[in-house]
Amino acid sequence: MAEIQQDKVHGTARSKTRPGLSKQTILDAAMKIVREEGVEHLSMRRIASQLGCSVAGPYFYFENQDEIIRALISEGEAWLTADLRKAQASSQDVYDQLRAIAQTYWTFASNHRELHKLIFNVGGHRKVFAVISSSYRVYMETLR
Repeated sequence: MAEIQQDKVHGTARSKTRPGLSKQTILDAAMKIVREEGVEHLSMRRIASQLGCSVAGPYFYFENQDEIIRALISEGEAWLTADLRKAQASSQDVYDQLRAIAQTYWTFASNHRELHKLIFNVGGHRKVFAVISSSYRVYMETLR
């Protein structure tokens, strides 16, 4: 039986887990929508439809759609940054490093076009949080 907890935001009781749903399954569904249809088609309703659950399901794990977008951006940044760090470490020569970083960035942008647009606010989608991306920091570290 699911354990019951008090919802601090809404003051209602609800179970701690929902069968078949987790933060990761919701993020996976959201990522699939972004990759296949573009960020402009991402919505809580679309995520719920993708997961075959009620619209309330994703709200159990995420406050709103912006929180999901922040998580997708963080996940994409982590992938890109890890790849860029590998490229940076591929040589001691700064020009070779820059070439490897450029190729890695291009490959990521080509293979994950919609995610790239989301991360770097291409196409007018508002950025959910304003920080210098970790992937850009790799580039700046190399230049130094």
